[in-house]
Amino acid sequence: MGEWWRARHHSPMLKLMLLEDSRLVRPRLLAELSLVEGVTVVASAETIAECDVLIKELTPDVLVMDLSLPDGDAAASISRWRLQLPAAAILVHTNDVSEVSRARCLKAGATAYFDKSADISPLLLAVADCAAAL
Repeated sequence: MGEWWRARHHSPMLKLMLLEDSRLVRPRLLAELSLVEGVTVVASAETIAECDVLIKELTPDVLVMDLSLPDGDAAASISRWRLQLPAAAILVHTNDVSEVSRARCLKAGATAYFDKSADISPLLLAVADCAAAL
């Protein structure tokens, strides 16, 4: 088929970036996220500094992020990333389930907040919803 057909029948892929420092969690999470229909995982970062660089380069549609990272608390970066990615979904996926932390992240501009120790299905569903909205 020609380029016209491919361009007309090609669904846009959601660009997803993961910010996760755990060497145990990151590969499993990347595997699960890459199975979501309509999603392309464009990058994975382990630190806030690395995430800053990749956000500028890749402008992801979705950022799935942990909070406790080797170079600091990523919650403080959410408002900056929200300014850089005004239309993106910022999905916090963390073990910190305190209401204070949740409220702080949502006030800073996070789209949603997920408990990392719970079932991953709600996070995957949120990513799928983002992909379907493209």
